[in-house]
Amino acid sequence: MSVDDTLRAAFAEETVEAQTGAALRQVHARVHRRRVWRASALAGVAAVAAIVVGLAVSSGGPQAGPEPTSPGTGSSTPGYWDTHRGPSRIDGTWRLGPVSAAEIRATLREAGRARFAVRVIHDLPPAPLRYRMTVGEHLITLELTGADGKVVVYDKEHFVLSGHRAMLQPTDTTGDNTYRWSLAHGDLRLRFVSTSVTKDDMNPYGAFQRAQYAVGDWTRVGRR
Repeated sequence: MSVDDTLRAAFAEETVEAQTGAALRQVHARVHRRRVWRASALAGVAAVAAIVVGLAVSSGGPQAGPEPTSPGTGSSTPGYWDTHRGPSRIDGTWRLGPVSAAEIRATLREAGRARFAVRVIHDLPPAPLRYRMTVGEHLITLELTGADGKVVVYDKEHFVLSGHRAMLQPTDTTGDNTYRWSLAHGDLRLRFVSTSVTKDDMNPYGAFQRAQYAVGDWTRVGRR
């Protein structure tokens, strides 16, 4: 092999290694972003729990009944989630979209969360997005299909309906997210109300919730 051939082979190997390293860094960055906003959710819930415990200890007054238990807590006491069985009015398969990046930014801007738009859009699959939400057995599974055609299971949450409120609890963390739901001409609208994460305006968790479930009206395409 000539000197020129040797140099070309060496540069080719460096180029492949550089491309591979860049791809790995992108994956690691994505995982890190998800962990950061999930961690911020956990920190907020812990802070709320500490305040509630402190108030209970200091009040010394009559105590309410036992707190509802969440799925997977291992408690033998039937809780809020355990007593709401059977099908719900929103069970089925729902679709939404395509949704553009501009529509996601508009949703966050209307909610006063425009500063999180870049972070949220960067974490989502490439727009325009097609949403598919499967609801049944008190579990919501959200699938997103990006412009690249790849289908991603983006979120899973336990849920119960109480009147016109839907309480969602992520399967991979603690804390509840409350939505107001309504059906109009068969379409489902979810309006984000609150999250148990404190200071929703200080972290992107609520922004992600809005981008996932409250960016438009859902059309039912199947029943369970």
